[in-house]
Amino acid sequence: MNKSFLSLLACAALVACAAGPDGAVGAAGVQGPQGEQGGQGEAGANGADAPAREGSIVSVTGGSVVAGSSAQMHVMGQYTEWTEAPEITTDYPGISLSAVVTSPVSMVITVTAAEDVRSGEANLVMGDLQLPKTVEVTQAATFILDEGQANPVRPGQTFSGTIEFAPGFSISGSSSVKWNLEDDAPEFIVLTESLGVEGPADQGVTGLGVTGLVAPNAVSGEMNWRVITLNAAQTIPVYSALQIQDSPAVDMPLDGTIEATLENGFGLYRLARGENPLIPAGTVVRVEVQNADFPVNLAVSLPASGDDRPALWTNEDVYLEASSNTVEFIAPRTAAYFASVDHGEGLAGAELTYSIGGEQIEMVPATGQPQEATLARPGHGAWFARSITAGQTLTWSIVPGEDSDATPALYPFRNFTDDDGVDVFGQRLVFYEGRIVLTGAYLYYPGRGVAWPESWGESLYIWRVVDQNLGGGGGYTISFTGNVE
Repeated sequence: MNKSFLSLLACAALVACAAGPDGAVGAAGVQGPQGEQGGQGEAGANGADAPAREGSIVSVTGGSVVAGSSAQMHVMGQYTEWTEAPEITTDYPGISLSAVVTSPVSMVITVTAAEDVRSGEANLVMGDLQLPKTVEVTQAATFILDEGQANPVRPGQTFSGTIEFAPGFSISGSSSVKWNLEDDAPEFIVLTESLGVEGPADQGVTGLGVTGLVAPNAVSGEMNWRVITLNAAQTIPVYSALQIQDSPAVDMPLDGTIEATLENGFGLYRLARGENPLIPAGTVVRVEVQNADFPVNLAVSLPASGDDRPALWTNEDVYLEASSNTVEFIAPRTAAYFASVDHGEGLAGAELTYSIGGEQIEMVPATGQPQEATLARPGHGAWFARSITAGQTLTWSIVPGEDSDATPALYPFRNFTDDDGVDVFGQRLVFYEGRIVLTGAYLYYPGRGVAWPESWGESLYIWRVVDQNLGGGGGYTISFTGNVE
């Protein structure tokens, strides 16, 4: 067989294996007979009722009130359907509540605070619904300590700050501050200067500046004050003015010195004569801080007792505008006296050493002849005394000694018995245009002298001579001549 014939057969075989085109769609077949109907299924269960809609509080706006005023809180509910206001309660003293429904889902709550309410947060309860916001309550007056000071403070410690009044409160007319809430409670404070008034004239007094010393026998705990104003027609409470720390005093004997540390910037001491903590009335006492390499605030205080007012002596002499580390005074009554030492720049946490001591000073009888005295250390005074009665005159002459650095100043006092038979010790005398301390030309009254007032009767007249700058040392000597004629 030749090659041409074989090639032709191969081509024919390849053509026969290829798929042909689709043919036309045929006609639809005849439909078969319908099948039998299926059986009925089981009945379904009944559906559950839709859940009930529970009322709830969506939002509360407002929520602060000042003593002596009212404020409104707006409450928005959901599914509440209010027709009348539900009962709203609080256990916060001095807060009263009322409510008005404004729609089924809204109401207005009026919060009223009494004038004597304390600051804090009042929680409100409305039936089964919890109000999600508390009410901030602001009291009528708050005491704010000056920068660098903080509660608690110790008995015998000095402090300063401002009584700030809330909006709507001010003082006018005759006003005063009581350092307790009740008339029969002790006044655990001694003021060192007058109250300072703060606030613009068109708004009234918005604050009172206070500088004071906590009485050394103050008990630990909260100290509440009150401001009496409008000629005693209104009382403004000052709650939680100070927190007093428990800090017992260390006994310090007179005629002795103890070494001490300024623990946390403060020290408190009770003067004592042996085992007796009572200093007799009329005793001249000197308390002195030595070896102190820091600025010192020294104060000696006498707490209030019964009808007797508190008293305070400090190392800052406001009349001479000078200071030292010494305090001298005449004990006005038999009592316990306390000395407190602070860092003069308010340095808290200071651990500094010093020595503190006290001594009883004997007054030297004035003889009418020159008597020499040396002011041994800064703040020391020389004390002279002479009995005098109506019809007599006083004479005195005080000059610095030769080569002395002293510039003398004179404080006059007297001890006497008043018309009710009460002994009065250390009454300061006022001379010539309200002078309490005599300097310059007033140090020389020889010759005719000063007539003793008839109404003053018999007294013990006392001269206390100091350096006008409260200096002291070997070069501070004076010559004193005093007499009664």
